[in-house]
Amino acid sequence: MIARFGTYNLLEGGIDRDGSEHRRLSQIAILEPLGIDVLSLSEVKGLDKDDWRRLYELTDALKMITLGLARSQRHNGDGSPNYTALLVRPDTVQIKSCNPRMGTGAFHHGAIRALLCVKGVDYRVFATHLSWTDGATRLAESRWFTDYAKGSTVTMGDFNEDSPTAPQPDWSKIPQQLHSRYRLVNHDGSYGDADRRAMGNLLSAGYVDPCAYLGQKAEPTTGHYYENEKAPQTLDHILVGDAAKKRIRRYWSPKDKVTQKASDHLPKLLDLSHACGNSH
Repeated sequence: MIARFGTYNLLEGGIDRDGSEHRRLSQIAILEPLGIDVLSLSEVKGLDKDDWRRLYELTDALKMITLGLARSQRHNGDGSPNYTALLVRPDTVQIKSCNPRMGTGAFHHGAIRALLCVKGVDYRVFATHLSWTDGATRLAESRWFTDYAKGSTVTMGDFNEDSPTAPQPDWSKIPQQLHSRYRLVNHDGSYGDADRRAMGNLLSAGYVDPCAYLGQKAEPTTGHYYENEKAPQTLDHILVGDAAKKRIRRYWSPKDKVTQKASDHLPKLLDLSHACGNSH
């Protein structure tokens, strides 16, 4: 038996600034056939209008329910509400607890903590979207998850940074004004290598990167969308607590012309096998 987890940054809720919802409808078509049991969504923006009609359209298509919504605790851009969402499939997931306001005030985007029984196996699940602003903020946010690194845990979302062992991106392919988001800033203000301290902290605490566990090459989730930012990076992750690592079976990102146009991020999916029985 397989339990499927997924994370996907929708880019402004799939709604373009001219009001077009083509991407949003495309995202529903991408996610619908995947059969995801637990799904973390970043940038759920604009779906709150008309009494959440668009979010209900998404959950109905996926046969899921919204377990929690974490509203961004700081604003940028036009100041409209931005959310991180945790969705579950009710016919395969038993909900034991959920806190959609984890660490209130400590996260730029917010975080959701839930205890779920997924196809007979208990998991502590975290859905988050680490800060886009800088590595130091992401590092501080990551500390909220390290206590659970040894358990039967799944922590997922847009982490805004790559694995510590990933090659350095080609910085010439990233606009100079965006370098401070991704790179270490030295004391004199100059830039160093990619700032991956948050990911390094989570892995050092005991989390397992399914990509490394399976011995496969990382699949970039960004770098395909913007003409002025063509450096491939794996910024979206689903990390597994040490107690659940032997369940890891498959880890991938659907990549084709459709997914590359639907958002500036690709979905990330993880299959965990329950063949070895339950663990609490």
